[in-house]
Amino acid sequence: MGFQGGVVYLGVIGAIVVLSSLRTVYGRKYRPTRVVLRPLLYLVLGALVTLQDLEALPLVSIGFIAGLALGLRLGVGSTLFLKEGTLYYKRSILIYVLWLSLFLVRVGIESLEPSGLNLVEISILDSSLMFSSGLLIGESFHLVRKAREFGKGKP
Repeated sequence: MGFQGGVVYLGVIGAIVVLSSLRTVYGRKYRPTRVVLRPLLYLVLGALVTLQDLEALPLVSIGFIAGLALGLRLGVGSTLFLKEGTLYYKRSILIYVLWLSLFLVRVGIESLEPSGLNLVEISILDSSLMFSSGLLIGESFHLVRKAREFGKGKP
């Protein structure tokens, strides 16, 4: 990747980090599709990556299951609130910090290894992607459940 491509890449990564941070701190309008779409995209991306190397499937599966278990446990930290009559949600800070850390480590490793990664490194990165997917799915479960309760008058 040339200098210009690297700058664009870092700009996109920076935008992702800033936008996700702002949304975590200030909240975002709640829509079930919005809450569920991102984790599903992570899951599909992880599945597509895993299909390229089925030898990593056991490690990737463990990563997903561990992420899901932790996401279900930490997802209780996500909150819903009304702002000018509109339902908003805030993600769990712990889940966000874990997701962001894994995201930045993944981007950093991929950026620092221009000659390519070996099979073990790829398997670890793919497992971290699936771990993140599990985290986000677990959190989404709590957000959707809380929104249903919120709609029934149980904030």
